[in-house]
Amino acid sequence: MVYSRKTGDCNRQFKTFIFILTFSVLVLAGCKQDKQILLQSPSNNKDENIEQETRNNRVFDEALYNSLKIQEGQFYKIVGWLNDDTILYLTNLSNGTNVYTYNIFSGKSELLYNSKAPIAYTEISPWKNNILIHSAPSEYLAIVTVIDQTGKLLASEQLESAELSFAWSSFNENKILISTFNEDWSFKMSLWEINKQKLSAVSLTEPFVQWITDKEVGYLKWDHETPALTAPFVRKNIKTDEEKLVPSEAIHFHSFGDYLLAISVNHSETDKAEYIIFDKKLKKLLSFKIPHLSRYSDWLIPYYDIDEKEQKFYTFRPKYSKEEENYRDDFLLVAYDLITGKEETVIEGLNNEPISVSPDGEYILYGYQFEKLINLKTQEVITIIEK
Repeated sequence: MVYSRKTGDCNRQFKTFIFILTFSVLVLAGCKQDKQILLQSPSNNKDENIEQETRNNRVFDEALYNSLKIQEGQFYKIVGWLNDDTILYLTNLSNGTNVYTYNIFSGKSELLYNSKAPIAYTEISPWKNNILIHSAPSEYLAIVTVIDQTGKLLASEQLESAELSFAWSSFNENKILISTFNEDWSFKMSLWEINKQKLSAVSLTEPFVQWITDKEVGYLKWDHETPALTAPFVRKNIKTDEEKLVPSEAIHFHSFGDYLLAISVNHSETDKAEYIIFDKKLKKLLSFKIPHLSRYSDWLIPYYDIDEKEQKFYTFRPKYSKEEENYRDDFLLVAYDLITGKEETVIEGLNNEPISVSPDGEYILYGYQFEKLINLKTQEVITIIEK
């Protein structure tokens, strides 16, 4: 479905023919000018008024919306949002990977970075200013690079590893924790301070951690000797090594910077998962339960994201509890208001696939390659990749 803008009624009646003719000409000129404004790229810095007008009218108009056209076999994936209008995407080449920006409303695409080695992983910083690129020139060698939105190189490191994991601080964009794995899954942790071009060792017993303050990380402390379905949540100061045990257990947690999500299972109500969202001081803001799907050794965690601007939490909700392998139904995309706790069904009949909310909270990238776009005002789902 395509939505077009309304330009108003240009046929109003007036007392004289001359006045009618004059008014019609003025209105038509205004309509033409308005259409020209819409066709301009929001990234045009020469005219701030045009840019603001385009942003105020961000709708899927034929004059604005263009599918991203990529030759078959080249498209790799969309990484995520750089701002309200622009996404980052990758294409694979025979000898490397290209990183592009793409304005989803103007259709303008620009090459940002070229990697001579295949890119294994890309991440946009929490503040959207910088981009991390992990390229793999060989099986056990990694090059980790950080660039800004213009493609300027900020820092780069070579690491010997079989695999890497990253945790970018939401509190200081210059700090990234890197877990470097060996082939036997033994690992070491390092703190990469981008502005100082410095890599220093960090003492942590779990490789998958997330920042919960500027100095603290959080993780689930799993007992590897006695496997369990839940684990206690631990806060650790990476400078002093002070460790605090939070008196609750969870099956999953995620830090969004100012918010912390914990998912747990009540032993007396095992057919439901309890979602709890805390603020940065660990004060409970919201709690709700949804049916969940069990697996052989754990539970399925449906994809989710948070809209910090509009203070909403989005996730997929199965219609009932069952074993994942036997669940044949679709999912509901639901939103929870972090202030009121109100639940809203956004769209029915979707698959459980990754989502990423735009910074302004108006759109969601959706799909395993973020190849689809959800308009939250119209509930329209559009494929934005044309192969």
